[in-house]
Amino acid sequence: MLPPLAAALGPGTTVRTQVCVEDPESGQQVRIPFIVARGAEDGPTLCLLAAQRGLDMNGTAALHLALPRLDLTRLSGTIIGAPVANPPAARIKRHAFPSDDGWPRACLHDMNATWPGDAEGTLTERMAAAIWEQCIESAHAVVDLHSSPSSRGAMTLVRATSDASMACAKAFGIPHVQVTREIDRRALYDVAARQGKAAIEVRLPPPGAIAPDSVRLALTGTRNVLVELHMTDRGARAGETAFVLPESELRAWHAPTDGVVLSHVDPGSIVQEGALIAELLSLHTAEVAAEAIAPFRGVVTLLGCAADPAGRATDLVAQGELYAQVARCDL
Repeated sequence: MLPPLAAALGPGTTVRTQVCVEDPESGQQVRIPFIVARGAEDGPTLCLLAAQRGLDMNGTAALHLALPRLDLTRLSGTIIGAPVANPPAARIKRHAFPSDDGWPRACLHDMNATWPGDAEGTLTERMAAAIWEQCIESAHAVVDLHSSPSSRGAMTLVRATSDASMACAKAFGIPHVQVTREIDRRALYDVAARQGKAAIEVRLPPPGAIAPDSVRLALTGTRNVLVELHMTDRGARAGETAFVLPESELRAWHAPTDGVVLSHVDPGSIVQEGALIAELLSLHTAEVAAEAIAPFRGVVTLLGCAADPAGRATDLVAQGELYAQVARCDL
């Protein structure tokens, strides 16, 4: 069964549409934009979301570039994209709406903690409920595009108990895949996977800005998921993927002095035992004060000073601060 947004769409057609949700506080209508593309042949439905949080712009750019340019003659099934799933948050350039600059308050209105939403709840819950009803509930797969701090790099989140989700995570092609076994979350990828859908959350750095490399990663990964779902035969060969399990061994490095982090790899990279990950250059002597060397094969989960909730990061670290971290990984 096609989702409501695609029910009236003929084969080989793309349309832009909107779903309106009433703000219970102001009574004003909030319009959520969608791009709907139906292939020439019947097949699965894939839902693509971006900008659940107001600073997650790389996914917005990727959907804008990808969906109108699809070759529908080679597509089996339907793709529904929500390039700006949370317009109010994007409008105020914040993580969530309504929100001040404080992280705890922002979490109270985080759309990614409300799924599958509530049609009688807050504005955020109503927007989530409308998106769920109009496209996700009837979909076979969901790719949720978020942002991540530059210090942590790109990663994919996936539920361990969903074989279909794990397959999509591997197909997407980001080396760093975080696996979860938690069962009491309201994040979209988790809720959707527990309801039998292939669902992943993709995090692309940085927040609040569009990075061409991250946009290209989203475009390539989306094509790969379409191939995995047998919706098209045009994809890119995915590289090596490593799954980081919840109980994975971690090795962290803290700065013995104020310094500058000189990275030798990118955040999210797979490194082999003995690889030099980073050097710490002392601000006092301009000499190497410490080295981060991988003690095992793993994924670099942090390089540079850990970012704050707004995603701001720096390669300048103070004495005692965490500046590098690697997690043991498994293929």
